[in-house]
Amino acid sequence: QYPVFLFSVQPPLKAVKNPVNPARRYDTLSYLFLFSAFSIFGWILETLLQLITGGIWTAEPILTGPWLPLYGAYGVLSLLLFRRLYRKPVITFILNVLLYSVLEYFSSLAIELLTGIRVHDYSNFFLNLGGRIYLGGSVSFAIIGCAFLYYLAPRWTDRYMKLGHSRRVALCVILYALFTADVIFSFWLIFT
Repeated sequence: QYPVFLFSVQPPLKAVKNPVNPARRYDTLSYLFLFSAFSIFGWILETLLQLITGGIWTAEPILTGPWLPLYGAYGVLSLLLFRRLYRKPVITFILNVLLYSVLEYFSSLAIELLTGIRVHDYSNFFLNLGGRIYLGGSVSFAIIGCAFLYYLAPRWTDRYMKLGHSRRVALCVILYALFTADVIFSFWLIFT
């Protein structure tokens, strides 16, 4: 006869429950933090990609600091628009492709109109639209967007929320002061 007490042994809750909740709610301070975190993450990712593919480290043509605001805007918009669709990953992925394509196209156009600098030229890539976006870039960026939505944003927000409220506010103030100073300095360099 099988011992009855073995049926009553329950695994710990951590073993059963997913530690990352993609459907979690975010407050305004978290969105502000995540914009900066995604922007810095994007800069690190792009820099590593340039080092791996080209073997050299080249600075971004617009901002001088470690920021890629396209990543930040894309990550926050993805959370705002698609957080409730997390149970439908295929639809979320397709919507991320569309969101990135629209953001990349219009940000590239706006930067070129404002500064005269063409940030990226994808004319040599397959299925490009005016050299501003291409299908491969949109698909790879959507994979990163799904990683933001399903894992990075909830995990980073959990860590961020462990700080006290005053520390969270101070961190956001410092990050945005540095970002604003970088934007002002970078545009001063471009237009002088």
